[in-house]
Amino acid sequence: MTLKDSNRVKFTDKKFDTTISEGKFINTLFERLVALKITFKNVDFRYCIFDSAYLRNCSFESCDFTGSKKQINKTPTLNFALFEVRG
Repeated sequence: MTLKDSNRVKFTDKKFDTTISEGKFINTLFERLVALKITFKNVDFRYCIFDSAYLRNCSFESCDFTGSKKQINKTPTLNFALFEVRG
């Protein structure tokens, strides 16, 4: 058996600061992603991992999250992951 590279793209400490339309982020790892009051329209987030993401007051219109998941990293005193979706 051999293991092959999954070709997962990784973004660390990034921020969405404008409306995102027709985006493709298939098989992407988002570490410490931030988005505040952002609208996502027809964005493909299939098989993405949101690790310690902070998405607040965002709206997702016709977006695909098939197979995606959020990771929540917890320490004894803090929870670094918040995933709040409105829309």
